[in-house]
Amino acid sequence: MPINIEIKSRCNDFTVILDKLAHSLGITRIEMDQEDTFFNVPRGKLKMRCDKQGQCELIYYRRTSSHGIMTSSYHREILEKPEAKAKELQDQYGVAVTVRKHRIAFISGDVRIHLDEVESLGRFLEVEILANRVEQRNSAKHLACQLIRVLGISRDELIDETYEDLLIRKREPYSAQQKDCVY
Repeated sequence: MPINIEIKSRCNDFTVILDKLAHSLGITRIEMDQEDTFFNVPRGKLKMRCDKQGQCELIYYRRTSSHGIMTSSYHREILEKPEAKAKELQDQYGVAVTVRKHRIAFISGDVRIHLDEVESLGRFLEVEILANRVEQRNSAKHLACQLIRVLGISRDELIDETYEDLLIRKREPYSAQQKDCVY
């Protein structure tokens, strides 16, 4: 499975980062609206990502985290019949949450920088660097940290959670505390 080195942060001011990236040479800019439906699988994360044109793919991934730098292995599959697959997965696992976002992606080689406006959560920045070979991982981590610094993101803004986790926590903010209450 392919491997990504990832860093995610909150990002309240897209303008500054857009300006920095707009003047970089060799970067392709793509804008898209995406809807990710996460399923309640026992291990890892499984989501169906669809865009406004009806193109859908299934993405399974497992992620580890250390000090804001995440390593994820993933598998992607383009879906020919997304409605049937969505029903099958919903019946088998149930839906955890649906994440809707507008993404501005900047791509240069194996580096992808995403500026995401996530419904109900706000704005985020993601840096993803493909690092399939073990010897690429340390240099990819170093590059990801450099990019975050160049883009003006502080270490305090880094987060280790997925949009799925953030939305579930927002939806159920008191569930853990309620379990511990004694009346």
